[in-house]
Formats: sequence, structure tokens, C-alpha cells
Amino acid sequence: MPGQNGQYDENRLSPLLLARFAFLLVPLNAVILPIFLYVPTFYAQEQGVGLGLIGGLIFLSRLFDAVSDPTVGILSDHTRSRFGRRKPWIAVGAGVAALACYNLFAPPAGAGATHLIVWLMLCYLGWTMIAIPHLAWGAELTRNYNQRTKVMAFRDGAEILGFMMVGFVPFLFGIEGEGFAGNVLDILAAPVALALVFAAALAVVRTPSGYEQPADRTEKLTKGLVGDLLRNGPYMRLCIGMCCMRMGEGLRTTLAVIFITFYWQRADFLATFMMIFSVGGVLAVPFWAWLARRIEKGPTWRVVIIGAVAMSPVYFVVDSDNTALIAVVLFVSGVIAVGNNMLPNTLLGDVIDLDTLRSRKLRAGAYVSVWSFLVKLSYAVPVMIAFPVMEAAGFNVALGAENEPRAIFVVGVLYALTPLLFQFAAAAAVWNFPLTRRRHDIVRRRLEARDLKAQ
Repeated sequence: MPGQNGQYDENRLSPLLLARFAFLLVPLNAVILPIFLYVPTFYAQEQGVGLGLIGGLIFLSRLFDAVSDPTVGILSDHTRSRFGRRKPWIAVGAGVAALACYNLFAPPAGAGATHLIVWLMLCYLGWTMIAIPHLAWGAELTRNYNQRTKVMAFRDGAEILGFMMVGFVPFLFGIEGEGFAGNVLDILAAPVALALVFAAALAVVRTPSGYEQPADRTEKLTKGLVGDLLRNGPYMRLCIGMCCMRMGEGLRTTLAVIFITFYWQRADFLATFMMIFSVGGVLAVPFWAWLARRIEKGPTWRVVIIGAVAMSPVYFVVDSDNTALIAVVLFVSGVIAVGNNMLPNTLLGDVIDLDTLRSRKLRAGAYVSVWSFLVKLSYAVPVMIAFPVMEAAGFNVALGAENEPRAIFVVGVLYALTPLLFQFAAAAAVWNFPLTRRRHDIVRRRLEARDLKAQ
């Protein structure tokens, strides 16, 4: 049965409804992506914070998420309000994230490690208060296998639009060379913060709540949760595969500006390369959604993993003077990156349905909170490893710095080849994913039959 804010057909979700729901991910991704892509480089190059210290601070912020993520997920499952379970959290989180991202992206002169960790943790807290309820809300909008793919396609399309916005800023403003990361962050700070507040208001006011947990059952949602999580085999395999793939992507996202500047020595084309990568991602969304409908989600994700493995050594050996070839490589990389983000998310709602069938509880928030923490940890662990390794190799990230060939080689290995280890592990985890369309249809029919009996 549909939730609050009007009736709708869960088997035929309108594009307008999905656009209002998903648009929030545009500014949210424009907040979170620069944290991985530009913030570490900016604070190292222009604010004088050491590479090893930045890696440690980012990892410390992830330890904070170990508490905040499950807390927000479980509390949002238990929330009772006239606006539903998820919307109050999104409204408050938008305010926190907007304030934090502005201060993180546009710090005062001389801001150092303390400023970085305080506003980084607050930014992640605001992001958590939005992202976890929003992803749980998406899983609750529909139980239809193909409609859920459509929901996640809109979500991932919005995320890529946010990424594209970040990618186009340096191109539109002609930002290249020295101070690249800091200049991009300065331009993004105020517009992104304002857009986040507006998009949250649009989603909260104009989108249905979806399936809601009956109020008299919310106090039992956490009973047996940990055991149920561990016994949900498809969920555990999905988490392992997602973590491994995103650790590889996390290395590349964090080191992208450094790799292009120092290894390829193409700082003159940074803005153009970022834009090409973004365009590849945007154009890939309908392709991956179509292929997932055609051959199912699990096999489609295998295609993504194979593509990622094939591309890894290419970064290492491509002729950096061949601008056209690099453009093709980055376009394909954008296609693969969006598939890597999109496919696991489309499967998440299906494995949550399996838990709902077994436990008789709607606790998507708890499942999504674990998922969200693992996503952020997957991006933090590579930074914690890569930055100290670069520092130990004598790499100097400061503007205009000269580096020994050995230090540049280490950057190349970290960016191009190290992700292969994570990609092979991901393939082993999800190669024959058990929750197929046919099996999920069985789960869904049993859930619908149980709902009818309860009416």
C-alpha cells in the first residue's frame, strides 16, 4: 500500500514523481564528490596539511560514521511523524550539510587540520542524515523489480548530474594548472549549499513517503537485527562486492587530480578531462538501466567489473601526449564508474525485501545505514593507505613541486594497478549473485500476499 502524501501506482511510477524524489542527489553529490576529489589535494597543497595527516583525519571521520550511520538509520526506522519516517531527517540534514560544506570548501586563510576535521565530520553527519533516509525511502517507494531499477536509475542519473556539475565548473570558468582544487571548491561552496536546501524542500514537500512501518511495531525493529544481517547471504555478498569495487574507485577518485597533474603531466587539460569523464557517466545511465532489464542486474554488474579490470592497466601505459586517446579512456572510465555505483544500489532494495519477508519488519534504514557506512569506509581506507605511501616514497604534492621518478611511479601504481586487487575480490564475491529476477518475484508475491491478509 502506498504511503502518505497521496496515492500512486507503485507498478508505474511517473517520471515527474521520480524526478522530484531524485533531484536531491544532484546537490548532495556535488557536496560529497569534491570531498573525495578535491578536498584532500586542496588542504595538502594550499593549506599545508601533511599527506599522512590528511589520510589519518579522513579515516578518523569514518570512525565517527561507525556511530552516526547506524544511529541515523535505526532512528529513522523508528521515527513517527505526520511527514513519515524519512522526511524529517532529510530536512534537518540538509541544513547541517549546507553549512558544513560551505565552511569546508571555502575556509578562512590559515585553516588547518582542526578546521578540516571539524567541518568534515559535520559535513558527513549532514550527508548521513540525508543519504541514509533517502536511499531507504527509495527502497520503500516500490517493490516492483523493474520499477526499483527505474528508481535507482533516476537516483544515479541525479548523482551523475551532480558529478557533471562539479566536472563542468572548471571547464566553464577556465580553471587549469596551479590552485586547481582550491579554485573549484571556492566556486562551488555557496551555490551547492543553497541548492541542497532547495532540493531537500522539493523532495520533502512533493514526494510520497512510500511503505510505512505500522507505529505499533517500530519498537521491535532492532530485535535480532545483527543476526539477520549476517544470515542474509545476498546482502553480505553485495556488501563485500560493493566495498571492494569502491575501494578501487576511491583510490582513483582521490588521486585523480594528482595523477593527471604529475603522472600524465597534463594539468593543462584537467578541466577538459574532468568534463569528459562526467559526460561518459551521464550518457551511461540509460544504457546500464536498459542492460539490467535485458540480462538482469547481477550479470550486468559482472560486465561492469570486467570492464573495470580491462581498463586498469590502460591508465598506466597510455601515451600521455595523445590527448584524444586519453579523452576516450576517460569517457569509458565514466561509463564504468556510473555502472559501478548504480548496479549495487539497484540490488540493495531487493535484498532488503528478503529481510522483510523473513523478519516481518520494514527496517530499510538499518540496512542502508550499514551500507552507507561501508561506502564511506571504502573511500576512506584507500586514502589512509595511499597518502602515507606517497609520503614515504618522497612524493611532494605542493604546487610547483619537483618529484623524483620513483615517487611519480608510485603514484601511477596506486592509481592504475592497485585497484585490480579490489576488482578481483569483488568479482569473487558477486559473480553468481543468487537473488535473480525470478527469485525476487517470488519474494515480492509472498510479501504482497501477506499484506493482503493483514488488511
